[in-house]
Amino acid sequence: MFDPAPESEGKRFTPAERWITAALVLGFGAAMAVEILDPDQPAKLVIPLALVFWVPLLVLHELGHAAAAHLCGWRVREIVIGYGRPVARWRWGDTSVELRRFPVVGFVRCSPIALGGARLKSAFIYFAGPGIELALVGLLVWAVAPRSLFQPADALAWVALQSAALAALAGAGINLLPHASLSRDGSLPSDGLGILLSLLRPPSYYAALRARADLEDAEDARPSGSPGP
Repeated sequence: MFDPAPESEGKRFTPAERWITAALVLGFGAAMAVEILDPDQPAKLVIPLALVFWVPLLVLHELGHAAAAHLCGWRVREIVIGYGRPVARWRWGDTSVELRRFPVVGFVRCSPIALGGARLKSAFIYFAGPGIELALVGLLVWAVAPRSLFQPADALAWVALQSAALAALAGAGINLLPHASLSRDGSLPSDGLGILLSLLRPPSYYAALRARADLEDAEDARPSGSPGP
């Protein structure tokens, strides 16, 4: 979850975006090569299936942010899945939803309506994305027991469960590590860094978020072609 600056919507890839894309392509290619060399072992499908699960888990991750923002009384302004050029855009109630060319990362843009408890609410919203992935892993562990879930398996359905758990753990772990993410100016923090920043930011930061959201609402409500203030 993060409130992006307008320049973060640029169409060119950042160096970080190119590295992530290359790493995923190489990882997928290597996993598929292993599978081709030994096609009779279903366990070899764990990595390819984990990559397949990445996109639905990404959607779940961003919906976790959005649901937490809604529970906190914040307005969810935008949900973006992927980076690169937009390929689809629609509205879900008051929220703009955008799908971009490479569905590897995403973000939710939201703003406070009331400023009470803004720091804790912001930290909770940041945590909710990886938190829902960890909750999914916990549910799988509870349903099948940890020893059974993570021991080698031959049944394809069992391998699929292991792959989903692996992808969810990887996604949660990557996002909870405090680091700057994909924006050119470093203003897009990981969820882990966002949690820390949420607790350290002054109240004026959240007041500015609300003021900017009010300004955007006023601009959206203005009839097309009418002059600005």
